[in-house]
Amino acid sequence: TSSHATLEVGGAEQMEFFAGHRVGGRPRVEFTSAAPGRAVEAVCAGWATPRTVHRRRFEVVAGPERIEIEDRIEGDPLPVRAFLPLAPGLEPELDATAGRLRIALGSGRAVVVELPAGFAWRVARAPYFPRFGTEQTRACVVGDAAHFVRGRWRFALELRA
Repeated sequence: TSSHATLEVGGAEQMEFFAGHRVGGRPRVEFTSAAPGRAVEAVCAGWATPRTVHRRRFEVVAGPERIEIEDRIEGDPLPVRAFLPLAPGLEPELDATAGRLRIALGSGRAVVVELPAGFAWRVARAPYFPRFGTEQTRACVVGDAAHFVRGRWRFALELRA
């Protein structure tokens, strides 16, 4: 779960891993709605937390350079950990107090992210596996919340660096 930009609910993986790239129990994932070119929504109930559902909605807002992602947790209230792993070489500037993140891109532009409220945010180092047998380290933005119901990520591409 930590290798993907998603939520970990109740400290449990979304799938049951028993060896490298081997999976037992699987999450229940359902595509729930779409507005072509504008929004898409899906739900996921992890194999270990079937009574708690993570609902995520992606929406393009005011053009293709702004995206909002709304996360909701429905069901049993459990602690939540949010992950935003970045591509190798990208190093975020985190303002945890303001709940904002700036990621400089190689083009001289940057992505600015307004992080969901209610989390304690930090930048950690995490493994990245571009192919079997190869491991690299990358930055991962991690947030912890003892109780989380709803939050919104806002991604915007800066027009100038």
